[in-house]
Amino acid sequence: MGTGLDRCHNVADVRRLALPRLPLPVRKILEGGAEDEVTLLRNTAAFDDLALHPRTLIDLSEIDLSARVFGRGISMPVIIAPTGATATFQPGAEIAVARAARWKAYRP
Repeated sequence: MGTGLDRCHNVADVRRLALPRLPLPVRKILEGGAEDEVTLLRNTAAFDDLALHPRTLIDLSEIDLSARVFGRGISMPVIIAPTGATATFQPGAEIAVARAARWKAYRP
């Protein structure tokens, strides 16, 4: 028998599975927003307006994810920002993220 992840089909399913297992202070950090949570509500509403349309059975051998950010080329559009709470969810996570960012920053 698995952990239940085998029955998860999207982020909402994973969230429902994870939240009851987390201590209340950690849940509040994950689920809450700052101050009156207006930005949280607006961001959620903006994402609700988006629809993802997966394209299946297409050739992925020539996909180029490169982008330019602040005038510099990067291999794929992933940017890491400090959150200050990463270690709340995984001990040592802030250091691991910093190491990963440093490693990737110096690769072509």
